[in-house]
Formats: sequence, C-alpha cells, structure tokens
Amino acid sequence: MKRSFNTSIKHLGTRVRNLFKEARKCAPSIVFIDEINARGGRGGGRANDEGENIANVCNEAALIAASTEETHATKDHFEAAIDRIIGGLEKKNKVISKQHRRTVAYHEAGHAVAGWFLEHTNPFLKVTIVPRGTAALGFAQYVPNENHLMTRAAF
Repeated sequence: MKRSFNTSIKHLGTRVRNLFKEARKCAPSIVFIDEINARGGRGGGRANDEGENIANVCNEAALIAASTEETHATKDHFEAAIDRIIGGLEKKNKVISKQHRRTVAYHEAGHAVAGWFLEHTNPFLKVTIVPRGTAALGFAQYVPNENHLMTRAAF
C-alpha cells in the first residue's frame, strides 16, 4: 500500500505545510526540523549531534534576549550565545591591569596573525580579550573546517 505524504504519520503533511505557512508570516524566521529515522526515533545518536548544538545555541540566545527583556532573539544574541558556549561565561568582575590586558591582546593578535599567514589553518573568524570561563583571558576563533582529512603537505 502506497502512503501519501499527508497520511504517513497522522496528517504530517498538513502540519508541516501549516508550520511553513506560519513561518512565512513571521519572516524572517528559522524552522528547525530534526531528522527522524525509520523506527521513529531521533536521528544521529552522537553525543555532539549538530541538532543538539543548534538547540543549545538557540536556547542560550533566547536566555540572553530574555535577560535584556527583549521578545525576540537577534543576530547579536546568537553571536553572544556562541561566544558563551565556546568560551564560557564572561567574567565581568575580573579585574585585569592595563598592562596585562595589553599582553593578552598581543598574545591573541599573535594567534590571528599566525593563522592568517599559515597555509593549512582554518580561516580566522574573530579574536577577543574578554575574560571567559575559568582560565581564558581571551581567545581567537576560527571557522571550522569540515574536511578532517589532512595531506602530507599540511603536516
């Protein structure tokens, strides 16, 4: 028996069409759809599943937006959420001398310059000297490379 898109899972087609119709009304908007396998379970099953990472960033962005009493998460909220997840909580109460901040800035700039000139590194995204987490006084962030295979030249 051939099942249609609309009857495969209790009127799924209608619900999906309604979801996208509603999303178009709220444009610009993002619709997250998790992969469902043949047994009806969640897709992936890996500890660091991309869907889980996206959900973490969205939740963190929503918390940041709510903390400033805003009703919608903006691009700035999402960027702050990514920084918080990667680098840890911002240490606003950490007092660092002007000389120490300068040293950290030189250090992080060194990462950026080295990454710019080295042939086999990921592209540079941004650098910060905002203290985060337990030990980081700053960090340089690079665009992740999806190609995890390296050539001999890369070594």
